[in-house]
Amino acid sequence: MNYLRKSGLLSDCSFELTDSDGKTIVIKCHKCILICASPVFEGMFLGDFKEANNNAPIPIMDAPADAFENFIDYLYCEAGGPAMDQLDYETVKSLLYISHKYMVSFMIDKSSRALSDMVDKGLPPNIVVEIYKIANQIENNNLASKIFITMLNDIKSTMTCEENLYKLIRICQIENSQRVKKN
Repeated sequence: MNYLRKSGLLSDCSFELTDSDGKTIVIKCHKCILICASPVFEGMFLGDFKEANNNAPIPIMDAPADAFENFIDYLYCEAGGPAMDQLDYETVKSLLYISHKYMVSFMIDKSSRALSDMVDKGLPPNIVVEIYKIANQIENNNLASKIFITMLNDIKSTMTCEENLYKLIRICQIENSQRVKKN
């Protein structure tokens, strides 16, 4: 599978992205692989969308090129992408976003675990708060709860300045309002 991905042999679709240097990157793929991995790709390629019958590259505007390419590598072979602990925070955050967008549960789990591990190893409080917000936005309750507990347990470092104290208070308000909505 990894050979097919890297060679582009027999590919029948492609994605077009712009890298951080402004260079256009085209990632060749196989619809059948993408359809097996994602209900979103299934709808895109088998439904009444222009991608179903169009051979033009599909533009990806909302994800960094390197993160999207890693995402595709993981779809072809779960072990095909780089080890999650070797990726930086921004890449893993992007992988979580992409995985959620395309509804790929194993990648949501994998990137959520990687973010959780990063928090355990120590990230600046503002990044921890950002991860918590992301987890809530995508309704990843396991990650949100873990981050919330981590913030409470490490409250001293979370409140290193007035701004972070405000953020923690806001997080508590969000957490409480979500609990009220669920009940």
